[in-house]
Amino acid sequence: MKRRSVHIGRRSSGSLQYRMEVNMFKLGQGGRFSAAIMNTGSGSLQPKVSSRSWMTRYGIRRYFRPDWAAKCPRCRQMINRVYRLHPFAMPKRYGRGLWLTTDCRCTLEEQKALRERLQKVIAKPEPGLPLPPALKRHKFDNFIVESFNRQAYTVCLKFATNFAKNIDGKGLIICGKAGRGKTHLACAVLSKLKDDYSTGFAHIPSFLEQLRQGEANIKQLIAVDLLVLDDLGSERESDWVLEKLLVIVDGRLNEFKPTIYTTNFNLDELELRVGSRLASRILYNSMDLVVQGPDWREVKYRQGAL
Repeated sequence: MKRRSVHIGRRSSGSLQYRMEVNMFKLGQGGRFSAAIMNTGSGSLQPKVSSRSWMTRYGIRRYFRPDWAAKCPRCRQMINRVYRLHPFAMPKRYGRGLWLTTDCRCTLEEQKALRERLQKVIAKPEPGLPLPPALKRHKFDNFIVESFNRQAYTVCLKFATNFAKNIDGKGLIICGKAGRGKTHLACAVLSKLKDDYSTGFAHIPSFLEQLRQGEANIKQLIAVDLLVLDDLGSERESDWVLEKLLVIVDGRLNEFKPTIYTTNFNLDELELRVGSRLASRILYNSMDLVVQGPDWREVKYRQGAL
């Protein structure tokens, strides 16, 4: 290792002579040099590495001693000041940069909460197909839970609660005889999610009739985040009906968007009604539920008659 010493001296008015020694050390690899400046006139000979180039390029970052630095009055976290250079040339009156104050923990939490509130306001769900007025009253709060329908109720409530985690588009198919509460549970899921997601409801026979008359749009059914197709299998069988249902089901499966189906038939009967092609797409991408119990329409009618 080679060493070169250069002595620089000057005499001050007090006849004190300082000698600055610049030591240049040649490194073994790449022929690089590292410079250290030492004041040999003082008692300390510890090298003080120059950082002038680093300060010019990146600015100066200074930390305060914990007992000197300002602290947030709420979370008591130390607040630092960071000097940042302007990213481009500015008029001289603005200087080369400016001092910025770091945010404390509580400030970061407040900013995160504000961003989340603004995101909910900005990213409003697109308008879907609203529930009919008579079905808007169907919610989880007014569903009569008994031992024979508790499992279906629990699964539907869990499905609505964890809807944000449903990334594979897996839906539900709710089976049961007429009046058992299948549509009530499906509409309860929609009511719980309608403020945060675009939702749609379609009674299949009515929707197909509107489609024949040119008053309905299949793209709208495919686009919503959650769709309820009510009374699957009760439509009149034809090649045209099967084709339209396949377009809707395939379109939603390709977009990984969940669908809730309700039907009065069991799974075997449903396959005979809609065909194996459509039944395969529905059954293997949905969790099947069976809602049992009395005919609630008949129960309410008898209670009203009394």
